[in-house]
Amino acid sequence: MHASTARPWTTGRLAALAGLAAAAVAVNVFAPTVFFDVQLMLGASLGVYAILEFGWAGLVVGVAALMVTLVRWKHPFELLIGTGHLIWLKVFLDRFNGGPDRQGNGRIVLASIAYWIAVGLPCELLHFTQYFGLDLVKAAGLGLKECVTGVLNASLGLVLYTLRKTMLPGTGGETISARGATFATVLMAVTLPGILITMIISGHLRAAALESHLGRLRSAAAPLAARLIAGDLPASAPPAPAWRRRQDADLRTTGDGDQRHGPVSRCHSGR
Repeated sequence: MHASTARPWTTGRLAALAGLAAAAVAVNVFAPTVFFDVQLMLGASLGVYAILEFGWAGLVVGVAALMVTLVRWKHPFELLIGTGHLIWLKVFLDRFNGGPDRQGNGRIVLASIAYWIAVGLPCELLHFTQYFGLDLVKAAGLGLKECVTGVLNASLGLVLYTLRKTMLPGTGGETISARGATFATVLMAVTLPGILITMIISGHLRAAALESHLGRLRSAAAPLAARLIAGDLPASAPPAPAWRRRQDADLRTTGDGDQRHGPVSRCHSGR
């Protein structure tokens, strides 16, 4: 049984937890879109960091970030799967990682990969195929995207925790694992440039696709414009002003009324 290293809840710690929750929500609300319609929601990484830093109370941060998916996508599946991911990470840290003094050893990323293979991906496939009716290939692609995002969030959370321990060490006798620090450094060196490059490439692809679409529209409209200029197509008259349309409608109504009442009047005069 490992000794508890829980620190008392002070106003500063409560404010830090609330600030992390607000930041996690903001990160997901303003999530960048890569490759046209894939949103890279990394707010849960702050939830992973909060679990490493604050224990079970850190779930508040992760759930706050995941609530954005409920509002934006109008279904609770990602909220449930993501919350299960965070709960599993905390259980792993408490039961299978060797105690609270070894939280930064990097095994949390392996625990994240295990969760997404055993639980996350099957659940993603199930709800994409059964709820949305997608075929298996599309469902697998979207499910793998969520798996990669989940593991990336765990990795970034570990990086943030390691940076905090390095730059702002606590007073509870915390030590930095050499393996964890190395693992976090490699992750940061690979992940952050990768995200930046992905966003730049996707931006160029989106711009190229829009330009191509505009080019096709111009090509389709050019023959019609040429015929219109040459007089082959009749130019449509500009719409009449509103007062003129009302006047024409009144005239038509009056004429129809005369036609309707005319035979009746003649019939009465004949009697």
